[in-house]
Amino acid sequence: MAIDGIAGIFTDAARSHASPAVIIRKRKGLTKLAKAHGVPLVPCWFFVSRRPLRNLLGTAGEWISRTLKISLILPYGRFGPGLPPVPRRAAITVVLGRPIEVGEACKCPSDAEIDALHAKLCDEMVATFDSQKVAFGWGDRELELL
Repeated sequence: MAIDGIAGIFTDAARSHASPAVIIRKRKGLTKLAKAHGVPLVPCWFFVSRRPLRNLLGTAGEWISRTLKISLILPYGRFGPGLPPVPRRAAITVVLGRPIEVGEACKCPSDAEIDALHAKLCDEMVATFDSQKVAFGWGDRELELL
């Protein structure tokens, strides 16, 4: 499951790949669901050599999507805007971190439980990124949690 979802598409358009980021700081729904069902969280990171698809709307797409209350993107890829969005060739490496046990299922976890679990998830996201960034050639980059 992508944590940053649609917001990540627009954030990615506004940032260079020199500073990778994930929108996670205020998004605790995944953590709450994991605790409610007693399912471990597995942090992961996708190292992508270049963007396979781009959003023609760029950063304006976020404003348009919020105004219309729909997620609106106009993807384009290898053949440019106006043609079918065939992705560009890009090396994608998936790195999985250590599973985070959430304990017994609890239908109504406390805010303190969710916050503690979310902090572990954030820490493991950074650790997962840091453990493999040199192998991918991103040794000088730091993962930013927004």
